[in-house]
Amino acid sequence: MGTVTRRFATKAVAIPAALALGLALSACGDDDDTDMTPDDGIIDDGIGDDDMDDDNGYGAPGGPEPADEIELNTEDDSAFGVILTGDDDMTLYLFTDDDAGDPTCYDDCVEAWPPYIVTPGAELDVDEQLDESLVDTVEREDGSLQVTYNSHPLYYYFDDSREGDTNGQGLQDAWFVLDVNGQPITDQAT
Repeated sequence: MGTVTRRFATKAVAIPAALALGLALSACGDDDDTDMTPDDGIIDDGIGDDDMDDDNGYGAPGGPEPADEIELNTEDDSAFGVILTGDDDMTLYLFTDDDAGDPTCYDDCVEAWPPYIVTPGAELDVDEQLDESLVDTVEREDGSLQVTYNSHPLYYYFDDSREGDTNGQGLQDAWFVLDVNGQPITDQAT
């Protein structure tokens, strides 16, 4: 697996800077779930707020720190075929509600789905199986930069604790791993 490293120019997207704490998980599922919280079972595996405080996964409270490098790799041996991975080779996901390329997962949603955040001017390190031209960033409401691939903002799942975990695949029929072309893989494990 070869990599290409170059300086990365960020592309900012203007988004109003309004962050309201304490909102329901409406950004993490379809509109019918607006009154639900993690304790109501919105996360299909039954994980609630108490589990999110246990530092038991990559997206434990606060999520990973912003990276100085956009690291995009592939996992060749996943149950879904070749999939996109990020920092520390952890599985990356797209959220179907981000259909316009702007992140929509905020507030309580980011506790379960921490965005892949990088520092301004982050260098690019991309697996040779991936198309470097599909990598970009988008500005979040708080001004941080979230990595995108094929215009999809990228997220980790808090319950993926090691390389190869795909515990977030298909949750709420809205969170999916990506193939090397940046398309969602909606199939079940093979």
